[in-house]
Amino acid sequence: MKELSKEEKAYIRKILRDNRKRKRKERLHFLFHLTKMLFSFDKEKITKSIHNIKDGFISSFVYKRYYMKPMRDIKKTPVKKQKVKKIKRKIEKKIKRQKTNGIKKHSVKNKKHHLKPKRKKREKKKVFSLIKWLLLTGIILFLIAGTAFFFWFSSLELPSVDNFQKRKIVNSTKIYDRTGKILLYDIHKDIRRTVVSSDKISRHAKNAIIAIEDHNFYQHHGVMWKSTLRAAFQTLLAKLGFPHSEISGGSTLTQQVVKNTLLNRKKTITRKVKEWVLAYKLEKKMSKDEILTTYLNEAPYGGTIYGIQEASMVYFGKPASDLTIAESAYLAAIPNLPTYYSPYGKHRDELDQRQRLVLSKMREYGFINPSEYQQALMEKVQFLPREVSGAKAMHFVQYVRSLLEKRYGEDMVENGGLSVITTIDYQLQKKAEDIIKKHVEEVEEEDASNAALVALESSTGDIITMVGSRDYFDTEEFDGNFNVALSPRQPGSSFKPIAYATAFEKGFFPETAIFDVQTQFNARCEKDYFTTGGTKHCYSPSNWDNKFKGPLTFRTALAQSRNVPAVKVMYLAGLPNVMKKAREMGITSLTQAPSFYGLGLVLGGGDVSLLEMVSAYDTFSQEGVHVKPRAILEVKDHDGNVIYKNEVKKDRVFSENIARMVSSILSDNVARTPLYGAHSHIYFGEGIDVAGKTGTTNDKRDAWMIGYTTDVVVGVWTGNNNNMPMKKGSKLSMKPWRQYMDEALKVYPPGHFSDYELPENFDELKPILRGEWEGNTSFVINKLNGKLATDDTPEDLRKVIRVFDPHTILHYVNKNNPQGDGDGRSDGQYPAWEYGVQNYVHEHYEDRFEENPQIPEEEDDGDVRIPEILIDGLEDTYSPNNVVDLEFDIDGMSRDHIQKVMYYLDGIYLGTSSRKQFNILFDLSDVPNLSEGNHLLKVEVVTDKNIHFSKEFPLEVKND
Repeated sequence: MKELSKEEKAYIRKILRDNRKRKRKERLHFLFHLTKMLFSFDKEKITKSIHNIKDGFISSFVYKRYYMKPMRDIKKTPVKKQKVKKIKRKIEKKIKRQKTNGIKKHSVKNKKHHLKPKRKKREKKKVFSLIKWLLLTGIILFLIAGTAFFFWFSSLELPSVDNFQKRKIVNSTKIYDRTGKILLYDIHKDIRRTVVSSDKISRHAKNAIIAIEDHNFYQHHGVMWKSTLRAAFQTLLAKLGFPHSEISGGSTLTQQVVKNTLLNRKKTITRKVKEWVLAYKLEKKMSKDEILTTYLNEAPYGGTIYGIQEASMVYFGKPASDLTIAESAYLAAIPNLPTYYSPYGKHRDELDQRQRLVLSKMREYGFINPSEYQQALMEKVQFLPREVSGAKAMHFVQYVRSLLEKRYGEDMVENGGLSVITTIDYQLQKKAEDIIKKHVEEVEEEDASNAALVALESSTGDIITMVGSRDYFDTEEFDGNFNVALSPRQPGSSFKPIAYATAFEKGFFPETAIFDVQTQFNARCEKDYFTTGGTKHCYSPSNWDNKFKGPLTFRTALAQSRNVPAVKVMYLAGLPNVMKKAREMGITSLTQAPSFYGLGLVLGGGDVSLLEMVSAYDTFSQEGVHVKPRAILEVKDHDGNVIYKNEVKKDRVFSENIARMVSSILSDNVARTPLYGAHSHIYFGEGIDVAGKTGTTNDKRDAWMIGYTTDVVVGVWTGNNNNMPMKKGSKLSMKPWRQYMDEALKVYPPGHFSDYELPENFDELKPILRGEWEGNTSFVINKLNGKLATDDTPEDLRKVIRVFDPHTILHYVNKNNPQGDGDGRSDGQYPAWEYGVQNYVHEHYEDRFEENPQIPEEEDDGDVRIPEILIDGLEDTYSPNNVVDLEFDIDGMSRDHIQKVMYYLDGIYLGTSSRKQFNILFDLSDVPNLSEGNHLLKVEVVTDKNIHFSKEFPLEVKND
């Protein structure tokens, strides 16, 4: 084994150096073909490049394995003599083909050493080599980075700027009161926004945002690279912890529009690159004014508030077109850090400082002059108070929302930017909410925990007030957001007027007589079995006071809310007919068959909502015309176009006369006094027509009060959400009803209910229909002689004598045709009803049966005449101070039959003479307000048979 000589080692180093150069060339060749393959879309070229790369890789591998490896081994380890000779021969051949610097050709045989290079040349070559290496390395790294960037950029999914205008803009739906000025609620999922056009944004607002965010907005083409690099450098220094290095933004308004509309807000390189590219594209698609308007509509202003229009309304209560310079500066200051700079937050001082900065920038860039700048600094900007909950009349709002979602869908309601004008009168709504809240506090001791109130404008059906519970936001221990006004509850006696109105339409009248007596209404039960329930489902209701008042008119029975007459009226009207009328009046929750409810429906046996009941009573207020309740007046899209206008919908249910009958009864304070008292909450004074009806369900679970005028209908419910009973009934709801009605009458002054009319043949109808309940058995006598009247008896002397013989109404009328011929004695209800009536009248009117008159056996022969009153001593004239003294006599009648004589002057009662004194005596000076002129002296005679006849005499008074 022999060590290599210096010459041999020199040759080997040269070969290794050449090999490294060749290897670098191969790598460049590899990268070139790789890039060429990637950027080529020709399948053949790609295939060829892959083969070239493969061949190059294989050649490099073979060269490295079979040539370079032995050379390294020679350099590092001793070798045999013959092997060294073989390698030397190869080296010599290689040396002949290469030019070397600093080494002289020599022969191994002569063992001549190479000459040493000069030091300066060698150092220069080393430096040059280093430079070339660094440059080549940089190029390679650049190519690698460029290729990687290309691959990465190619993989990015960029939104299409072509569809920018068609993108979905999230706009919140706003619900207003009936004036369109008071915002009740803003329906939004995550964003409250109102998009407006450029001409509806103040120029000061535009200038302010340009001054603080991008003063070169009209000069650049989407990206300001100088600002971008500066911001990147400052960000890097700040992150490295260098002092006085603050992060500043480098994004233009165009970039921010892209970020707010097409991209997300994540701070990543990927998003930033997309932002640059899209900003350039957007500048080519849209004008500067369009980009600026888009930014102002998309900018965040704190919380869920987006867009300058929404911010202007929330903070200043005015549209963006009316913003002043100072207000515009405030709004331009907020989007930079919306939460931090919130006017309702803890950094109000910082917000004020930034507002002043905006103003100074506006002056600096020429958007305002020094005078405007000073004026803006001096302006005291007032922010509106923060809304406590951001919501008003929430029970009503949620009702409106359900109507909108049914018509337009949930997504459109949450994001479509609708503007909804509702029917609510917010001033009355606020008062109603206060009234109900205070009312519940007062009735808690009566075991009541909740209440609701609904009011309608009669002529339009507009819901002007809806309070669904004592407090919508009380949800910790109470289900406050549950809307009781829309929840089905049993209405109690408040349902009765519907049954009575249906009966009136059939041919009955408020004057019709009905018996309030204990009655069994189930024909399968014994007529004397006065019990409710049992296996046969017997039904014998009692009254609220557990008493029975006997014969009543329909007027009295309804006004005093008697239960038994109401059930009878329900039967007479017909249960299916009543339910049909109820549906036509707006009560749609009675969906079961009539047999499901039975006659007890008239006492509140079916569940209905407060809104439905108030709507039904509106039919009476509008004289028989039902006006469909409406909560929405109109709906506009986000561009302000009216897309829905809710017209008033009316349908006639009853004739005017029928509705007037009901109103007459429900407003009759005399008729209802036994129930409520003469000065109850329903009584508003003489001349003020207000109708009302209460309702209480079994065990006092629901307390209702519904009343109306010609212009407004109001209903109140009191109870518990869990249907637990209370200590009191309907009177609990009367006080809050009256309190609200007092407020409503200030807005809707009450008119007068029109009087109803009776038919022309009313006096010829059956007596029971006219209120004569004593019976139909009667006879006619001559009232002078008491004989049975004949055709010859003068009409003035005929008198009808009735026999007391009362019966149930079915004894006289057919319920299906009350005014026609026939009766209801074959009706299935007749036996029980008749039994109840006979039971009552024989117990309470036994003496009337004993006093029944006998029919005279002797008939009148017609030879009679009406007695004539004669007066003696009447002078032609009298002085106002004279005493009138007259004597009178009766021609055609014995004085023994005269009971008394009464005399009047011009209708003023003057005195009475007994049967033994046939004179008239009075002093004219005692007659009040007696004046000169002609007067009438009336003399009225009453016989011992209570027969009256009279005569008038002229009397002249004249001063002396």
